[in-house]
Amino acid sequence: MKIKTSRTNYEKKEKELSLSVVMATFNSERTLSRSLESVRTQNYPQEKIEIIIADGGSQDNTLTIAKQFKAKIINVPPKLQNAEYNKGIGVNAAKNEILLLLDHDNILPHKNWLKKMVQPFLENSEIV
Repeated sequence: MKIKTSRTNYEKKEKELSLSVVMATFNSERTLSRSLESVRTQNYPQEKIEIIIADGGSQDNTLTIAKQFKAKIINVPPKLQNAEYNKGIGVNAAKNEILLLLDHDNILPHKNWLKKMVQPFLENSEIV
């Protein structure tokens, strides 16, 4: 039996999807650096990853740390800020194909984590 594959499916499998990583922060300097480093050291093309920080008025070094990792910073008014609201603001600003909501104290477990999480989207075009 001969299996026919279309060129489009092959090209899709070779493609790496763009990712928007959204984080809510508020005085997160203790944990943010390790979390962002775990994203920036992924075995994934960094030009395909945008990091969006929705910050609720941090008074520590949170924004300085975010800038070091080339994150886009969105300032959320302190009176409105809470983790879920901030994430929603970040989601609205996201422009890429896949959205990853990550808490400021989450650390990706290994350098191939993003590739493993994206792979099902490449293998099955029906995943939305």
